[in-house]
Amino acid sequence: MGDDGRRHIRTAERRHRLALRQRLVGAARAGSPEDVAASLVALHGTDPATVHLAVGARLAGAAGLVPRPRAAAHAVRPTRPGRSSGCRRH
Repeated sequence: MGDDGRRHIRTAERRHRLALRQRLVGAARAGSPEDVAASLVALHGTDPATVHLAVGARLAGAAGLVPRPRAAAHAVRPTRPGRSSGCRRH
């Protein structure tokens, strides 16, 4: 404990706690992409592949493969002239 009565958390313990919370340690890995999404606030990616890699890193199993999504999820929706598609690149 520190001088003010609070417990001091060392760097190794802090990193281990963070890895558990982020599901990056073997015991905390998820069984499905849905479990990953339910346990985290958000996944950030600069492109679509990065989000798939982030989910795969948190899945149980040696391969950590993300199942192939249904084709309907990636279907291109037609846009009407003058309407934004809602996607923006920065």
